[in-house]
Amino acid sequence: ELTPAQAAGILGVTRQFVDRLCEDGVLAFRRLPGSRHRRIRVQDVVEVAAEREERRAGGDAIRAAIDE
Repeated sequence: ELTPAQAAGILGVTRQFVDRLCEDGVLAFRRLPGSRHRRIRVQDVVEVAAEREERRAGGDAIRAAIDE
């Protein structure tokens, strides 16, 4: 499991953005017992990173097609 800060480092975004992804239901998380601290599964972060890369690649392909 990762902290939101660690997840942010992997995704290349801010910790605040990871917090928003958690609150929006994009990233599942659990709270540590008796605290407000979150933990996020590594696999969930990897999946979100892959989705972000697919969208980025799609945008690049569209831009390349327009430039042709």
